[in-house]
Amino acid sequence: MSNIGRLFGLCAAVSMIVAACQATGPPQEKRGDLREGADEHEDRKAEMSRDANNTLLWNAGSVEADFMARIRALQELGHTRDRSLIPALKELLGRPSPGPELSAKNWDAQAAERVIDLHIIESLHALGDDSEVHRIVGLVKQAGTVLTGPYNELRNAASVIAAVGRAEAVVGLVAATADLDPVVVRNAVVVLDQLALPAAPVHQDVSRIPRLSDSVTFTHHTLKEEFEGLASLSHGAITLSPGVQQLVATGSYDRQSIRRESVKLSYIVERILPVLDLDYFVQDDHIVICTYAEAGLRWRDWWKEHGGDLVYQGESATFALRK
Repeated sequence: MSNIGRLFGLCAAVSMIVAACQATGPPQEKRGDLREGADEHEDRKAEMSRDANNTLLWNAGSVEADFMARIRALQELGHTRDRSLIPALKELLGRPSPGPELSAKNWDAQAAERVIDLHIIESLHALGDDSEVHRIVGLVKQAGTVLTGPYNELRNAASVIAAVGRAEAVVGLVAATADLDPVVVRNAVVVLDQLALPAAPVHQDVSRIPRLSDSVTFTHHTLKEEFEGLASLSHGAITLSPGVQQLVATGSYDRQSIRRESVKLSYIVERILPVLDLDYFVQDDHIVICTYAEAGLRWRDWWKEHGGDLVYQGESATFALRK
């Protein structure tokens, strides 16, 4: 081969080496840049998430924020599944209680904070921490009657217990039905009634008692007149427990003229009795109107019989009996 040929060959080889270097060098730098860019993006996302969670935490703990927005904030925090939020949520449970100056007509500021506490416990459960579930029964015992509708303390307590699904809350409520304070007994029974527990001993479905679909019209002035009238008009479908008989005999007073016109007996049983702080249970082919103390006794007997078989069904958020 001539010198010229060798020279051309050498030049070609050098060109190939240069091309290879150009092909491999810059892309490696670009890949490094891409990795750095992706890391920065993830850092920004994490920072934005922390900022969003901090805002939710602030909203949840602020008495100045809209009440339902506070509950939604707690639900969103639970949905994050971010366990690093657990300490901050636990700290919220220790926030100062608002003073009476924040209460108003039809609004109890301290009761509202008890509802927030319930939903903090629910959020902690969603994040895998049930260490505060024991607080639920205490919150139920303290519940008042000022807040109604979606703000109602007992309604929210039942909802949280159903979401958490811990039998310790149920047994705690059953134990509270033996309390010496009638308000505590009432609160515990009302929440137990709302949980739709299996083989419930009170507050059962009344649809299988035909006569309760009858409509009645009557006027009464006292509690005694109302219940004796109900028992008579129901033709045996409604009876009074010993506790209610004693109540109407000793605690009846003039309530002025109250007329109920074309009202279904089932409506009176399911809607009017709670307003009068009374409960009921189904017995054979009729219902028995009872006091909360009597209902509490039935709940304690129920626990003795069924407590050991009570299980939670997470897919339906209900309790059932072990088969």
